[in-house]
Amino acid sequence: MSKLLTAQEVADLLRVHKKTIHRMIHSGKL
Repeated sequence: MSKLLTAQEVADLLRVHKKTIHRMIHSGKL
């Protein structure tokens, strides 16, 4: 199994990561 991510997978991960970070900021954890 390849360790390299496709551009689509990277984009999805970044999108999810941004949502998580925003949620953490809004709940005052960051």
